[in-house]
Amino acid sequence: MTEVERFATVDPEGEFIADVPVYLFLMLFQAVRRNDAAGDKALKAMGLSLVSWRALLIIDRLQPCTMNELAGASAVDRTTLTRTVDQLVAVGLAVRVTPPEDRRQVRISLTEAGVRALDDGKRVFYALQHKAAQGIDPVRLREAARVLQQVVGNLLEDPAAVAKLIGLPEPAAEDGG
Repeated sequence: MTEVERFATVDPEGEFIADVPVYLFLMLFQAVRRNDAAGDKALKAMGLSLVSWRALLIIDRLQPCTMNELAGASAVDRTTLTRTVDQLVAVGLAVRVTPPEDRRQVRISLTEAGVRALDDGKRVFYALQHKAAQGIDPVRLREAARVLQQVVGNLLEDPAAVAKLIGLPEPAAEDGG
């Protein structure tokens, strides 16, 4: 088998331009890029970027959180994330707090203005996502979400990180016997 034949992927049923796993990721890329572009445009009118709004969303869920926790949940590199948090702090949407019991640690929380910005962004962004899911049977949509949870889980190596990221309970410790 040649190298080209080995990597030539074909949908055996002829429905898609590539085999199903390859086509799935192509469609995920298309969906995410188009969703992000529409969301970024809508959020820009509110003075937010998509990256900053997602940071607000994750900080809200985890708050108070460390930069490591925020980075782990957002899949954004720390340099970009630090700049984003700096901007959120500068405009009064988030605060950094150093707990007195551990001066080495910095925790990030939303301000009241940050909560309002998050809520405004939710109305705009969620409307876009519901429009994108329009006409899809809710049962199929839920199953698609479960499939994507599994895909993310397959791409991460740490079961505890998977559980934390997708909101599932952490796996039980294996019994030594």
